[in-house]
Amino acid sequence: MSSRLEFECELRYNDVTNNFLTMSETEHCSINAAVSKLEYDKGYDEKVQQSVAMFEANDIMEQALKEADNGNYERAKQQLESERVYMTEQSGTVSSSPEMKRQMESMEKYSKDLDKVETKTEDEKKEMQKAGKYDNYNTRKNN
Repeated sequence: MSSRLEFECELRYNDVTNNFLTMSETEHCSINAAVSKLEYDKGYDEKVQQSVAMFEANDIMEQALKEADNGNYERAKQQLESERVYMTEQSGTVSSSPEMKRQMESMEKYSKDLDKVETKTEDEKKEMQKAGKYDNYNTRKNN
């Protein structure tokens, strides 16, 4: 088996400077596999891994918010549990950044609100959703 991977990449986009004409560019690419642990570790960046974990968790939170918007509170709770598991797994891989901690706090607060959703008025539910979306947006924006 070769340690070199060869492939074609294609980029398609609408050119906003040319009447939104669809453009396409193709490039031949290749990647060499790392041949040692030292070489592999050179490609690892803690900050990048933290950002990836935070964005993934933020996306899961967004899905939970959408489920709750549709009245699917149990599904939203399942999404939040999925996010909690994901973040716990990630904390074993990368150190928690302030953004990751903020995402966890936001998720925990929203989860507690969802536990009491059945006793909330419609206005309280709207406020809960608004606060959850605000927190989630600010966490994503500040990363």
